[in-house]
Amino acid sequence: MGILDHCERNTPSGKRNYAVLLLLARLGLRACEIVAMSLDDIDWDNGRLTIRCKGGRWAQLPLPSDVGEAIAIYLRSGRPRSLCRHVFLRHRAPIHGFAHVYPS
Repeated sequence: MGILDHCERNTPSGKRNYAVLLLLARLGLRACEIVAMSLDDIDWDNGRLTIRCKGGRWAQLPLPSDVGEAIAIYLRSGRPRSLCRHVFLRHRAPIHGFAHVYPS
């Protein structure tokens, strides 16, 4: 059993954590790339994800269906209501994105 099997997926923060872990494991994203993700970076129609990379560059990656499904579940039933455009938010006040870490 891997870490994904032990992730609690029935709480809002568990849904968030599961989606983050999938992004780390399946796409090899760095934490700073996940923290910087905006709702506008997800192209649901074409199954693509835009990532801010090292050196200020951008990359487009395919969005695997299991990762997209985990993100969608988090957005529908786990993400706190907020005007913040970051995908992943804190679950305690103040509700906003995590501290931004710029890729180096």
